[in-house]
Amino acid sequence: SSRYSGSGSFFYRDESLQANTWTRNRSTNPAENSGPAPFDYKQYGYAFGGPVPGDRFRDRFFFFGAQEWVDYFALDTNTATVPTDAMRRGDFSELLNPANGFFSGARTINDPLTGQPFPGNIIPANRLSPNGLAMLRAYPTPTPGFRQNTANLIQTSENPRDQRKDTIRLDYRVTSAHQFTYRYSASDWVAIDAFRGTFPFARTDWHRPNSTQIFNWTATLRNNLLNEMSYSYSLDEVFIDVFTGSGLHQRSRTG
Repeated sequence: SSRYSGSGSFFYRDESLQANTWTRNRSTNPAENSGPAPFDYKQYGYAFGGPVPGDRFRDRFFFFGAQEWVDYFALDTNTATVPTDAMRRGDFSELLNPANGFFSGARTINDPLTGQPFPGNIIPANRLSPNGLAMLRAYPTPTPGFRQNTANLIQTSENPRDQRKDTIRLDYRVTSAHQFTYRYSASDWVAIDAFRGTFPFARTDWHRPNSTQIFNWTATLRNNLLNEMSYSYSLDEVFIDVFTGSGLHQRSRTG
């Protein structure tokens, strides 16, 4: 329009309005059972438009611009079943108890060479594979005192998700018979998944930028004939990588 106008907005929410989850309440970790997981959400932006300054463009050239951001941070909680400290040493004697909690009944560990059960359900140390132990070290140890069905581990992982949106529009009336319009819009989204499957080992790192441009020319050829020409270009890209900031992907961590 022929006058300037604009707006601004800000929205905020955090964990103070959240309730703790049932799983976190059952955790033995005071940082988890004492309250909800950290959460931070901000959405803010502005818009402004009006005539382009100058006598040359008076009532002929107009602009509009807007930007919006979303800053999102959450800490997700997940449970898992992992080998106990004794199992990590090859000691599966606890599985001989029919009420072991991992299986519905007792389980015996058989020697693949003889087909007979290992004495006491304990695998000798010299029979443990170095590569198997290295893979085992990648898994976290159980959470002391925590048990939910078969799950004996409660774990948390960060889940940030941010967005940015930009919009520009220009309207230019060359003459009463010809008018040009240009619009550009862009949106950029970045995120890191808290978990990929059960564990946060290979978290997905997302980057998704996209943009659209539209150019429009409207011509009034005579009072009963119009011609409109439009050109549009859009680009939507998706980049998916493995998040490496935690270092959990490195083989050297486990030998």
